[in-house]
Amino acid sequence: MYPQDLDLNTRTCVAHGMNALNYYMFVAGENYEEIGLFGRRHEWQAPIDSNGDLRPNYDKARHLGSVFKTVG
Repeated sequence: MYPQDLDLNTRTCVAHGMNALNYYMFVAGENYEEIGLFGRRHEWQAPIDSNGDLRPNYDKARHLGSVFKTVG
């Protein structure tokens, strides 16, 4: 997911009245019991990958979080 896509999608949702935000998968990882529907690994374009590395959309998510925290 490109940072600008994350930004636009989040701002559009808030502009349309959404008042609860939850990035479904913020950090990627593994299902050790292999209970995942699509295998062990789940990346799902998370801002932090399963190795702990930050992806380009991390900075945008962090910025949006600080904006919403400031605004309330």
